[in-house]
Amino acid sequence: MKKTWRLMSLVLASMLAASAFAGCGETEKSSTETSQESTSGTTSTASEGSDTLLAEPLTITYLYPENGYSPISQDCIALQEIQRVTNVTLEFQLVPSSDYGTKKSTYLATDKIPDVFFGSQGDIKTYARDGMFLNLSEYEQYMPDYLALITSEERADDAKNLYLDGNLYSFVRLEQYRVGTAPQPMIRMDLLEKNNIAVPTTWDELYDVFLQLKELYPDSYMLSSRSGTNYLIGQIAYSLGSGGFEGFSTSEGMYYDPTEEKYLYGPIHDNFKTVLTYLHNMYQDGLLDPDYAVMTKDICWEKLSSGKLLFYYDNDTFAARTFNPALQQVDPDAYFDMLDPMENSYGQTRALRYQRDWFADNTIINSEVERAEDIVTFFNWLYTDEGAMISNFGVEGQSYTIVDGEPQISDELMNKHASSSDKLSAIQAEIGVGQFNFTPYINETWFKQTTDPLMVEHGDRIDAATEAGTIQFMKNSMALAFTAEEDETLTDLQTNVMTVFNSEVDKFITGARSLDEFPAFVEELKAQGAQTIEDMYNEAYQRIQ
Repeated sequence: MKKTWRLMSLVLASMLAASAFAGCGETEKSSTETSQESTSGTTSTASEGSDTLLAEPLTITYLYPENGYSPISQDCIALQEIQRVTNVTLEFQLVPSSDYGTKKSTYLATDKIPDVFFGSQGDIKTYARDGMFLNLSEYEQYMPDYLALITSEERADDAKNLYLDGNLYSFVRLEQYRVGTAPQPMIRMDLLEKNNIAVPTTWDELYDVFLQLKELYPDSYMLSSRSGTNYLIGQIAYSLGSGGFEGFSTSEGMYYDPTEEKYLYGPIHDNFKTVLTYLHNMYQDGLLDPDYAVMTKDICWEKLSSGKLLFYYDNDTFAARTFNPALQQVDPDAYFDMLDPMENSYGQTRALRYQRDWFADNTIINSEVERAEDIVTFFNWLYTDEGAMISNFGVEGQSYTIVDGEPQISDELMNKHASSSDKLSAIQAEIGVGQFNFTPYINETWFKQTTDPLMVEHGDRIDAATEAGTIQFMKNSMALAFTAEEDETLTDLQTNVMTVFNSEVDKFITGARSLDEFPAFVEELKAQGAQTIEDMYNEAYQRIQ
């Protein structure tokens, strides 16, 4: 269903929000336990001139996955400050991340979810129509800041996918500031410099570079995969002029093509043959690691860290974080560096970066909560500048100071965690901020202060290429709203199509099946429903335009 953006209500909401800050008091009962004296529909949002966001104290129970690297503490600086400023206490029901899916499913199946839980768009598709979740579209006047963000020009297209039957059911994790990160071509730049090899600007030039490096270093390979064939294809296909299996999806050949302005199932289109041909030629010329299809992450990492692999197309940050430090223990001059997006055989220069925001991370509210207006007001506050500062950096003067207009980690915290293998994660865990803690509106400014300057440089280059249009954000295709019947049909069709795809694709790469048979392969995929999948995606996409 096409979503009509309520611009008039946003203006009104902004006016109402001006009086939404005040109150004080100690924490009392959870929202589902509170028998509020006021009638339903009356908010305890504080009046102008008071000290806290809400006039009456509120406790919100929150089912949340706990990451072992960054355990959440109720006593951390950020949560204590949030309570002081808003009059809201977050009472986390923490579940280890490894068990969270099972625990969450049990709560949902028995209709015993707490006030709020950390969920997915899949949860919304499955349960929202049954009335289990609070329909946020009925509370727009209490969430003007969040609505302004998701309806902004840069997010509006993807944000339409968040609506189910025209209604909004979650607060998603957004980025306020993020260091540019993307799967990009990374090469042993020191070897190019040492051997006077020109930096390639096209995929054809890259192949010639591969051949030169192979001749110079015959015991090395150029490329492999950390997660099988489909993951490898997903990293390079879009740049080569096709697409599919992008990001971390290894079982979906769908991608959004900005030129055609629609979704395509990559493997059934002619351009996909270019991808298979490139990999086939690499395999035949000894450039592609022969174990690429069964390579594990650990083995791949070992090869990249020891000079056995000289190129990778994956997360750019791995170079500075992992591979370069390991290489430089043996050779101080060795390093991977990023290539700019390269022109493909169709004259296109294009690449992808990870999706803007974290649309898979959803805060979903139980429809039976008391004081729903206050809960929505609170979560909206987290998307304001004040909420973002506290939930990302803690308390000024304790965990950070302002230097040249930006929050800088306090000397005390920096010294305390100086010997940590991951300094930033250790600091964030202590004060309760960052992606692995309760931070719905992410600001990665501290990343610049604690990481290798090469990562920041790469991030700036990725941002510049995004501005120039040669790098695009991955489309949030998984959030397209399908009916329950369509979801069932898609599941069956995708299973059938992927069974055929997975049984045949490596044959084209290794030469067990001739590339001349690609048209027949396309028909095999279509016979299993690949064209139908593509059509269903575009029908769903058109419904939100």
